[in-house]
Amino acid sequence: MFSSLITSPVLEKSFQDILTGNDKSVATVMPGPQTTSIQSLYAGDGKLDMSSLWLDIAGLSNNQPGPIRSRASSSFASPRRCSEIWSIHDAEMLAFGGGLWHGPPHMNRPPELGSLRAELRDAGLFEHRELRGWLKLLFLLSGVAACILAMAYFGPWAAIPAIPIAAVFCTSVAMMGHEGSHRSFSSSPFRNAVLVYLTFPLFGGLGSLYWHNKHDRLHHGHPNVEGLDPDIKPFPFVSSRGDHEKCGKGERWFQRNFQRWAFWPMSTLMALGMRRSSILYLLRYPKKHGFERAWFIEVACMTTHYTCWLVIPSLVWGPLIGFFVYSMIWAGVGVFLALVFAPAHIGLPIVDEQHRDWLHQVETTRNLELPRVISFFFIGLDYQVEHHLFPKITHQNLPRAAEITADWCRRHGIAYQTGPYLHALVDSAKFMANAWSREAQDPIEVRAGLVGHSRAA
Repeated sequence: MFSSLITSPVLEKSFQDILTGNDKSVATVMPGPQTTSIQSLYAGDGKLDMSSLWLDIAGLSNNQPGPIRSRASSSFASPRRCSEIWSIHDAEMLAFGGGLWHGPPHMNRPPELGSLRAELRDAGLFEHRELRGWLKLLFLLSGVAACILAMAYFGPWAAIPAIPIAAVFCTSVAMMGHEGSHRSFSSSPFRNAVLVYLTFPLFGGLGSLYWHNKHDRLHHGHPNVEGLDPDIKPFPFVSSRGDHEKCGKGERWFQRNFQRWAFWPMSTLMALGMRRSSILYLLRYPKKHGFERAWFIEVACMTTHYTCWLVIPSLVWGPLIGFFVYSMIWAGVGVFLALVFAPAHIGLPIVDEQHRDWLHQVETTRNLELPRVISFFFIGLDYQVEHHLFPKITHQNLPRAAEITADWCRRHGIAYQTGPYLHALVDSAKFMANAWSREAQDPIEVRAGLVGHSRAA
């Protein structure tokens, strides 16, 4: 696995002292020019074992002496950011020298993201394009209205083309709300909030409080991390064996027998599932946060949503037609949401712990190459790398931001993951087929390149 050895007895003694607790100075992991390479460390017979070294050292920052095999003790899962962790990270880079980090040999850690941020700022890419955003939202809402009017005027046969077209427009409207939730739509917090309430609970029936917790906090904070990222565990499916084993007996049986073929057909229920989760989250919210103004606004918006989408159409055209049109449009939205979000993350490494640095976002996301006409409806979510690194960049600026980011990554030796949309879609479908049986991967090994990544540009 590794091509060279630590040959210095002094170095081996230093590693032994660290692992046995005799030396708490993790700085000795950074022996500088004396390190020629590493292959075999502490295997229990007086030699050091590379497979456990980094978790053993990481445990020292939690004051846990000796060889530590449990991943739960790894400091990479701890929010503590201390100098020892950076020293461990430096040692990891020296020892492994691979993976997503392919920088010059004299550089022992990923470059500071501030230089990329400065390039993007100099290009004016943190400026908002609010007027264009409102005009685009108006166009999307007009498309939905046109589809509904076509069904009302031309009768049931018009529903065949109108429902899937309306679903596309509804999906894009919802993703405009996603931009407001990240506060990338407007420089005004008030107008960002207006957009969120308008597109999520009022138009889409999706709770903005639930979305903020699920997506902004958990997904963006922990992409592809087992047990933390809800987007890799859409009920009743899972993306790792660890999450599979935490499920109930019935869910595990379903995953083993049906996940292979049921994932995409059941994406028609995604919008329904998120509405259910939104209502449950809304009911539990006051117990923890009290009856805040945001809670009352959310209740009012969701009540209006069901009134306008279900009650009024049922009174005009009858409940059967009203419920049919509503359920079919939003079933289509579920499919399109899966087609947008799944290829961006599914198929990339699922990890059981997390590096607390920006490079983790690059390791677990990829861009999707699309024709411009289709990209228009993705609202920037085909540029996942830039979106995860800088969620406050408005989607109109992401194409140019992607060019700058890709060039910056090339200059700094960082693998920038991008590929044709259909390739990513096939990759995600193959991954989900047996994802329940896949062990989550060690983040250190992922970064080191010991575990395969999807195609990187």
